[in-house]
Amino acid sequence: MLDLSTASSDSTTCPTLTGPNNYKIWKLRITVKLRREKVLSIALGTDCKPGQKSDQEEVRKWTERDEKAQGIIQDHISDALLIKTQSHTSAKDLFEALVKLHEVSHLSSAFHLYRQLLDSTWDGASEIGAHIAGMRTIES
Repeated sequence: MLDLSTASSDSTTCPTLTGPNNYKIWKLRITVKLRREKVLSIALGTDCKPGQKSDQEEVRKWTERDEKAQGIIQDHISDALLIKTQSHTSAKDLFEALVKLHEVSHLSSAFHLYRQLLDSTWDGASEIGAHIAGMRTIES
């Protein structure tokens, strides 16, 4: 029997983000992982870095949590994305850059698919079965 007190906190695997093809599931899983590790608020920017007049210990703890969030995100993106996002120095900036990159490209893909569907009207002369088969290949 599984002892839940000793179960790994990594019970669900977060995939490595490789591009638009697995972005949705990656975003869902990385959000769950960041929440479980209690650093989601850092990555989302709702827990902001303490100001210069703040206690040194408070700043140190926040920085430690930011580095943890960055590490989790960086461990779950491809090498190509890691190189592309290396200039982002906070978990919030890194997460926002990845979201922006993939949600924009996802929107672009959706628009391209929409245009293909509009351009694929049946001419009435060819077989309808062939036309339907052609439409089924549009997404791929």
